[in-house]
Amino acid sequence: MGSEASTQGDVYSFGIILLEMLTGKRPTNDMFGGDLSLHDLVRNAMPNGALEIVDPVLNLVEEEISRESSQIPRSVTEYMVWIYGNGIMEN
Repeated sequence: MGSEASTQGDVYSFGIILLEMLTGKRPTNDMFGGDLSLHDLVRNAMPNGALEIVDPVLNLVEEEISRESSQIPRSVTEYMVWIYGNGIMEN
């Protein structure tokens, strides 16, 4: 079906799963086709348009995020920027 399993493939797959969780969209969503992919959608929206692509369910969780530590991002947008900036966007 495909090629051999590899660490690089696992890391890529994990990144796609993160994108799916944050956007609520799958790579097979009807909106993706031609030149637009899930990865492109996120890359084009960052950092200023992050809230436009966030799964609305995550906004409900935002109020529950701990605000006691300066190390913890305080909003869904900050989480997305941190996650994308520390791995996904480096590719």
